[in-house]
Amino acid sequence: MQQFDAAKLDATVAGFLTIASLFAVCPRTKYDLTRTALAGTFNELSSALGSAPEVSKSLRNQFARLRGSIETATWDNRESVTNLCVEFVHSLTDGLGENVFLYIKSDRRTFYEQPEPPFGPQVEDLFPNAKLDISHAARCIAFDEWTACVFHLMRVLEHGLRYVANDIGLTMSPELDEQWKTLIDRMLSEISKLEGKPKTPEKAEQLKFYSTVGLDLRNFKNAWRNDVSHSRETYDERQAMAVWDQVRRFMQAIAVRIAP
Repeated sequence: MQQFDAAKLDATVAGFLTIASLFAVCPRTKYDLTRTALAGTFNELSSALGSAPEVSKSLRNQFARLRGSIETATWDNRESVTNLCVEFVHSLTDGLGENVFLYIKSDRRTFYEQPEPPFGPQVEDLFPNAKLDISHAARCIAFDEWTACVFHLMRVLEHGLRYVANDIGLTMSPELDEQWKTLIDRMLSEISKLEGKPKTPEKAEQLKFYSTVGLDLRNFKNAWRNDVSHSRETYDERQAMAVWDQVRRFMQAIAVRIAP
């Protein structure tokens, strides 16, 4: 999806029209200065249009002709050049009106722009194959696509589940890889067995890690039972954000354990 700064374009167009209006009535003594200002605001408009949604070929051609008219403008035709400026802005407004614009709420902006990895740099570095789905899940939050967000989070979760399964000594099989309920039940069973083993520093560390993992696994099992991958359930904002928080915490805990 193309990102477009509508406020910047609006301000640039307003400035361009103001200078164009002054250009039409400027005294001869101010002509060179005003034409230079008009050329400058035109270049700003050109830059702003570079990030605008795709416009028609005819509008692009009109823009090119306007550029030539400004570059070759004279004192005698300054009013006609101003008229061309106004006509282009009207055409631009009509052209942009053919597009559908979406906006991102201010509190969701970081989910869309993602200036930092949504799950943190450790998760991104240690689970590079999960990076795309994490990014898609975050974008789904920005666009209120809650069920799609959960779907991508479940794909992210697979990477963490496989690590935990291997960490507790489960041998992965096609059945375990495909049947999440079976896999999670087996993992919870193995985790509970740790409590019966003799106390050691290693065991204490494992239990500290798996105390969080066990809680998350139960939540994930309940979420997965809703069968988001089989179109049997939809999610609202509250549910999706709860799954987001759980999966993020789960993956971050695993990343801390993996990290040297």
